[in-house]
Amino acid sequence: MPTPPVSSASWLNASAIGDDELLRESRRGSLFAVLDSCGSPEVLAQVSSLGIDRACCLYKGSAANNFAEQAPYLVQVDEERLRWILRDLSGRPWGIFVHAQAPFAEVFSHLRKFLTVDSPAGERWLFRYYDPRILRAFLPVCTVGELEDFFGQFAAFSVFSQAEGGQRFQRPSSGYLKAVSPWPVGKRFRMRESHVVAFQPLVNQHVPERLLKLLREQGHTVWRESSTGDLVGHDALNHQTRISFGPGFLPQKLVTPAGSIYGLENDSKGRLRTVVLPDGERFELGRDVRDRLISASHVGVSTYQFSYDEQDRLQSILHPDGIKEEWEYAEGGRVTEWRERSGAVRRYGYDAKGQLQCSIDPLGRRTLLDFDDQSNLASISYPDGSQEFFSYDPIERTAVMTGRDGKPVLRRLDERANIREICWADGTTVRLETDELGRLLAISNPHARTEYGYDASGRLEYERSGDTTVQHQYDEAGRLVASLAEPGPSTHYEYDADGKLLCVRAWGKTVSFEYTSTGRLERLRYGDSLQEEREYARGRRLTHARVTACSGHSLGEQRYLYDTCDRLVALFSREFETPWSERSFEYDRGGRLLAESVGQNGTVLRSVRYGHDANGNLIRDGDTLRKIGLMDEVVIHGRNPVTYDALGQATRVPGKKGDLGCQHGLDGTLQEVRANGVSWRFKYDALGRRIEATDGQRTWRYGWSGLQLIWEELVSSAEQPPLRREYLYLPGGNTPIAFHEAGRTFWLQQDTRGAVICAFDEEARLVWKASYDSFGQARVEVGEIRQPWRLAGQYEDEGTGLYYNLGRYYSPILKSYLSRDPFWFKHGATAYSYCDNDPWNRIDPYGQWAWIAAGAIIGAVVSGVMAASEGKSPLEIAAAALEGAVVGAAFAVNPWLGAGAMMAADVLHQGLENGWSNVCIACAAAKALITLAGGWILGRLAGFIGRGIVRSVGSTKLASTIGSWLPRWALRPWGLPKSLRGYLIEGHLGGKLPYGFPVIDKFSRGVATSIKSINLRAATYQNPSRLSSLLNGYVNKLANFRGASRMGQTISQSQIQSRVLEVVIPKGAVSPAQQQVINQAIQNANSRGILMKVIEIR
Repeated sequence: MPTPPVSSASWLNASAIGDDELLRESRRGSLFAVLDSCGSPEVLAQVSSLGIDRACCLYKGSAANNFAEQAPYLVQVDEERLRWILRDLSGRPWGIFVHAQAPFAEVFSHLRKFLTVDSPAGERWLFRYYDPRILRAFLPVCTVGELEDFFGQFAAFSVFSQAEGGQRFQRPSSGYLKAVSPWPVGKRFRMRESHVVAFQPLVNQHVPERLLKLLREQGHTVWRESSTGDLVGHDALNHQTRISFGPGFLPQKLVTPAGSIYGLENDSKGRLRTVVLPDGERFELGRDVRDRLISASHVGVSTYQFSYDEQDRLQSILHPDGIKEEWEYAEGGRVTEWRERSGAVRRYGYDAKGQLQCSIDPLGRRTLLDFDDQSNLASISYPDGSQEFFSYDPIERTAVMTGRDGKPVLRRLDERANIREICWADGTTVRLETDELGRLLAISNPHARTEYGYDASGRLEYERSGDTTVQHQYDEAGRLVASLAEPGPSTHYEYDADGKLLCVRAWGKTVSFEYTSTGRLERLRYGDSLQEEREYARGRRLTHARVTACSGHSLGEQRYLYDTCDRLVALFSREFETPWSERSFEYDRGGRLLAESVGQNGTVLRSVRYGHDANGNLIRDGDTLRKIGLMDEVVIHGRNPVTYDALGQATRVPGKKGDLGCQHGLDGTLQEVRANGVSWRFKYDALGRRIEATDGQRTWRYGWSGLQLIWEELVSSAEQPPLRREYLYLPGGNTPIAFHEAGRTFWLQQDTRGAVICAFDEEARLVWKASYDSFGQARVEVGEIRQPWRLAGQYEDEGTGLYYNLGRYYSPILKSYLSRDPFWFKHGATAYSYCDNDPWNRIDPYGQWAWIAAGAIIGAVVSGVMAASEGKSPLEIAAAALEGAVVGAAFAVNPWLGAGAMMAADVLHQGLENGWSNVCIACAAAKALITLAGGWILGRLAGFIGRGIVRSVGSTKLASTIGSWLPRWALRPWGLPKSLRGYLIEGHLGGKLPYGFPVIDKFSRGVATSIKSINLRAATYQNPSRLSSLLNGYVNKLANFRGASRMGQTISQSQIQSRVLEVVIPKGAVSPAQQQVINQAIQNANSRGILMKVIEIR
């Protein structure tokens, strides 16, 4: 147990000291000074004039050379030096005086002991005790034993400031000559929590200026208000946002232009503890003694708990319902086992180089990966015995994948490594055109050509496909204000000061949005005749919706209830004033739908139970049993066999009136469906968007804007004019909110998961209504019009009963997609199933992979939590032929970067950059956690606090900001995922170009600099040819760089006067063979006019 801190009356005596006393000691030769060159550059000139027996840098070796201008220097103070200090350094925190009757060498040796110390958690910290402000805070909270260690045989330390004058901290005379035991080799002084708390005010006082600097570097107009100390920012529309600071200099309140207030509460160490939303909702974060995140709580609702192993790797997550997920690791931090919520176990194996070699699912099925001598992915072997092979010819710039059907897919690249052509074995070809900035200008196939244009800020200005052109217009803040389609709808958008959508206008009609005082949507008005009232709770999930005519007549109502994990557990609905119908839902341990029941007035009318295998596949659908194949595909549904081609695309599936015969192209698109004696054929553009469907008698044509289907027309015969329909969306929406046909407008109501449940005409009449089973099979109850939209983003083809889902087709009868998820290797992909068989809480609007359905700020922990910060699973990393696999992403940083400050800066940045309606507090809080004071970057926890954060949050860019703040000794980047490491180093070396800027990372005074990092300890780079290929590739890209433009930053070729390649490697890691390769690369760079620098970082 440490001895309690002493008072100045017991061991440590504090008293005033004047110039005269210092002068006397300098004449006796017992006065020394530790001078801090960081704040006083003239120190270097002074110490250089003295011999090493009178002045010496306290750093040694390379640190003394690399940090000479920031290092502390010990000086024996004579009368001349004393007068210089008091005269020229006064008013600055120049250093401290040391009073000691000891030789210079002994004083030097003792003071060096305290340059590095252990944190309370055992981390190595740099200790600037020679800063007088820190020493004043440090000594009074020390124990007797700590003071004995720190003073050694010194008599006293003195500090000076203009405000407080000179102050001397002296040991009592009885202890003046006390012998001090020598320290064991490797021993370091250990800080306690009380020390950290004492230092906090010193660091916090700089937080406002740091935030001001950060926001200005991001290009925002921000200043510090002299009267309040607040940071005030203006966006491009002159809307004002304000950050206020509390007594401890940490962000306390953020006020948006519309007056919404976000509260931030920090603990005594400056760490973010609580986020308070404008409506009063509170989210709290808990940490252990090692500053690791151990809990995240939506106060009064739910709590997630996290645990770690001794290497600080995530070991388990305890969900609010008491169910746990767990991970195990091999040496080196690779994930070897993941025990899911359901109890199922996934295992991963690696080869000698650390590359993922085998993935074993909970059913024991193996996916094997093989790499060539250059560590490039060579093949994938699947559980059903099929294989894919990969090869690349860098000279011809071609890449070939041989698919599971044995047929090749050829990709040709241009000189900038952009894909310019994709060719399939059946003759299907897609061609791409890009500009010098890598932006897509055109993409074409035999059926259509789509062209794109961009404005000066790099935003999409137009899209032209066939006879359809869509023009996009933006306001000064960069928000979309109009999308003008010809032919098609002309849509206009308006926003409030916070950037919340106020109205959408099309066809002379208006959809308006009204909000509560805390910013929650409470009402939608559809034209002049209809309104929908909404209520949200618990992290923004919809709890109540009520549609009424403007006369007040109720047309329909829904209520939604959720459990502690934000899963829908009950749904109540009624039409007009009829009795409520009731649906309830149960889930298994893995979160998959287990049972549902439908009733009224407390009576159960029908119920369904579902069953799943260990891999999460649906094997029981009520009374229907299902058999699953080796690739997770449904092979038997009840008595109906389901067949597939060699690529795993369904060729025969059950339909409403008999089986459907399906034929897919080699490019994965569904080409033909035979249903009830009718053959439906489809055409697609080069992006895979369907542009035509025909049964030989009637033809449907479709027009697109991005991923939104904006018009369709039916041609029944050559004699009749086409019947045209136009669709209206919210910005970024995947399901329309209205459509216009034959001069009439119809409004579409969606439920909590984005499924269209009702359609109303302009007179507020209900003209279409449907209820769905959990997996999307619609039962149309009112059908006066054709309304094809089903679950989020799904469009039903009446002739086949299949749902077109952009990336794939979905069968609601089969409760499965017809083909495998194109992003099967992503963590969270669900093979053939719909939303991992959790259809009420996840959505899949584009037929790719499931999203969390609603905006719960703390909901189920995002499945990517086991992955690195970019959200890559081991299979995804291997499939992309990237280095390594999932590793731990925690490392120590400067302990005094407040997460609350980072969150405030990020929220303000989002608001100023994109409008406040686009601010994601969940994202900001997650990124703030990356800078936990004390601190840990927890890349793998970036997804805990909201939907899809592992996909939507660029923690890499935040790492760049952190890197710019850190001293080099504190970087320690080599245990991080590759991209996070790269951005941290980029920030440290001054890379400030916009995120995603191609090739180079900084540009100053005509010098274009590319920053790269290579972990030479990785097995991949023990191969000299692999290392040579990488380095020379960096050289070639930089040599061929001809300028670029992104996010308002433009660099032309004419501006580039010289080129520099900075390659960062681990200190002391280079082998002789690697050094030879590096030397050759330097020579190659020089021959191409590039200066290549090699920088070593521990």
